Amino acid sequence: MKMKTQTLKILLIATLLTNISAIAMTAKVNNENKIIYAVLEGSSSQANGKPGLAAEVNYKSEHVDVGVSSDVNITITTGLSKGILNVNLRPLEKTTIDVAEKDFKFTLSKGGNSFPIHLQVSSQINGIHYINLTLSVEGQGLRVVSVPVNVGKVSEKMNNNKAVEKTENGAISVSLAEEEIK
Repeated sequence: MKMKTQTLKILLIATLLTNISAIAMTAKVNNENKIIYAVLEGSSSQANGKPGLAAEVNYKSEHVDVGVSSDVNITITTGLSKGILNVNLRPLEKTTIDVAEKDFKFTLSKGGNSFPIHLQVSSQINGIHYINLTLSVEGQGLRVVSVPVNVGKVSEKMNNNKAVEKTENGAISVSLAEEEIK
């Protein structure tokens, strides 16, 4: 009987060690050497124009190297108190960023409605990539917001390009153009 108990213990320990090593070999590599150049923060309240649906989107995304996962945190808030908030999340260009199209449904209630979405996003291409969010509540309207994710080397021209420039008297739109005079 003592021999059976020892054999059983050895088998149990061997099985546990095998399972632990299998888990360790298949575990996703942690980004311990991950370098974060900056954290982009923004809000849909900063954009001028027709807001559409009464909802605000706030985001934080990490500027990381090519091939490294960026933590993207999005929070949607609304004062609407009834209905279903439908959120369609998709990359602006499917071939440049590795985030799959997803649909979310959030039930609205009286009181605070704040809905977080956490993503891991990476790309094999340098530049500014965008995640589009289409928000809608039946009978209340629609709103589209883009969340930028910087990957790798981003040229200074791209980084300094602002879609809207604020002045003392309001805001004016700014766009860069190259012209050739003949």
